[in-house]
Amino acid sequence: MSLSNIVNYAFLLEEFPYPRDRSGVSLYDYEMLINAPVNANIDVYILFGERDVSYENALRQDINCSVTFFYLAKKKSRILFFSSVLIRSLLGLVGSSRDVGFKVPMLKEKEYKSLYSSPMLSQFSFGHGYPVLLNAVDSFSKYNYRLYRENKKTSALCKYKIYSFYEKHLLNIASKVSFVSCEDADFVKNNLKNKGNCNIIVSPLGVDKEAFRYVGLDNGRNKFSILFLGNFNYYPNVDAARYLALEVFPKIKEKISDATLVIVGNNPPLDICGLPDVECTGYVEDVKDYYWSSSIFICPLRLGAGTKNKILEAMASGLPIISTRVGVEGIPNIEHKIHFVEANTLEDIVDSAIDVMNDSRLASKLSKNAISLINGNFSWKAIIDNAFQVLNRLD
Repeated sequence: MSLSNIVNYAFLLEEFPYPRDRSGVSLYDYEMLINAPVNANIDVYILFGERDVSYENALRQDINCSVTFFYLAKKKSRILFFSSVLIRSLLGLVGSSRDVGFKVPMLKEKEYKSLYSSPMLSQFSFGHGYPVLLNAVDSFSKYNYRLYRENKKTSALCKYKIYSFYEKHLLNIASKVSFVSCEDADFVKNNLKNKGNCNIIVSPLGVDKEAFRYVGLDNGRNKFSILFLGNFNYYPNVDAARYLALEVFPKIKEKISDATLVIVGNNPPLDICGLPDVECTGYVEDVKDYYWSSSIFICPLRLGAGTKNKILEAMASGLPIISTRVGVEGIPNIEHKIHFVEANTLEDIVDSAIDVMNDSRLASKLSKNAISLINGNFSWKAIIDNAFQVLNRLD
């Protein structure tokens, strides 16, 4: 390839993006790297963590362009983190300085077309002069606003205000700020005096359709097996898992005695582990078999923001879904009773789960329609191609 065709980018990431499913942020960063144009030359600066050669080698096997990793090996500090949040929130209220956070001296030694950074709470300094695409992923102001509406705690209200100013600061210093859902982008816009802010864009999540495509298992789907999946370092997933295991599932068991519940993900809540007919697996490297062997997916999320990877994966695998409205936010064109069943109360979740498990025709319709919606959309390749087009147009 001619050197004149090579385009240099810098990626500022807080953690190494592998394994890909560690979080929504790591998933997006992983896809940015493996779907990057072949003429891209990417320097990836990792803020936290030491080099793991096995992870780096595994990731390199999936990448088609030139990538160099630099490990800054900073130590995580809650004091520094909250100091960064408070300083940037104050700047969002009274100013717009870019020179806050950890500096990367090497950025001044090289020439880059543009920079990509994630997540929203990044502790990197943007005082280097390059145009920046900041992938916020989710809106933390929206997350805390929703939490405040639920628990009415002053702490959640204060966090909502702080993160609102924080997001305003980021919009002042980044060339573009992307969110994965229109709902989050609109929420942030509505918090700004300039509601038409052109710095905000939507860059949705995708799903690996082929990887999750249902191919069948020797034993087929377990007839009354209920699945929920998530990263339980994230409080909304903890709340949903407890709600499902302690309130929803016992009422389902009253009507379907053979029902079982499987909770997949790292650090599940200890108070639900060991409950009768409830299996908590902990971290699972490959979750496909759980999607393929379950009969329904219940997503009783009441809190949170952004788009949920688990819903897209369940749809791609043809697993019928019962979800709250919060659970399916950010998924374009998804419709109640066509692609999933929307249920927002305890009674509705229980009744809907029983109906779908007892009605094979309804389950089949939801499965086929969800797969059809996924097949026509949510291509990671198309999403990342668009993200690099944005990077190339920044100034």
